[in-house]
Order: sequence, then C-alpha cells, then structure tokens
Amino acid sequence: MSEYKEGRSEHSLWLEAVKQVYPEFNCCHDGTVYMDASDNEIEIDTTKVEEALVAVKNEAEKEQYIYDRLMTYPSSGEAFDMLFRDITAGKVDKTGEWYKAIAKVKADNPKEAE
Repeated sequence: MSEYKEGRSEHSLWLEAVKQVYPEFNCCHDGTVYMDASDNEIEIDTTKVEEALVAVKNEAEKEQYIYDRLMTYPSSGEAFDMLFRDITAGKVDKTGEWYKAIAKVKADNPKEAE
C-alpha cells in the first residue's frame, strides 16, 4: 500500500481502523486473515472498517506535523553540538543556533492550531 503523506502507511492506518472496530484484534496474517490474541480468526466487515478508516485518516492528518517535525529536526548529536556552541558563546536564548534551528522546524511544520 502507498505511504500516507510520507508518514504512516495506508496499511498501518487500516490496521488501526480494524482495532477500533474490533478491539479484540491482535494481528493480521498475509494481509487477509485477522486474528485475536488467542489466535482465533476474526471475520472482518470491511464496510465498518472503511467507515472507521475515515476517522483514523482525519486524526492522522491532524498529527502529520509530528512526523514532519521528527523528520526535520537536527540529529541529537548535532543538536547537542549546537547547544554546546551556544553555551560557549553565551547565547542560550533566542539568538542561539539551537533555538533558531528548532524554531524553523516548528514554523515550517506548524500544528493546525498554531
């Protein structure tokens, strides 16, 4: 299945919708056989799952900024290096490298409410 906005795959969203409709759902074999925790097969009503999938996709859309930020933030090593340089330069404020880098990621990938 295709990637959903470079983040979660359509398949992972589908499985989340299955879990919402069938709380006993535990795993899926070969993409077609759905099982509970006791390895009993669960019959899936795809119409119900597709209805739940709409809500799951809407929620994923609202949270897409989280994935986008995670993919854009500097690595932890680079972030620590920026902080070290900022501390050394006495710039542990909004003029420092680290603050500017993080602020840019947040500005480029805003939350819906921001």
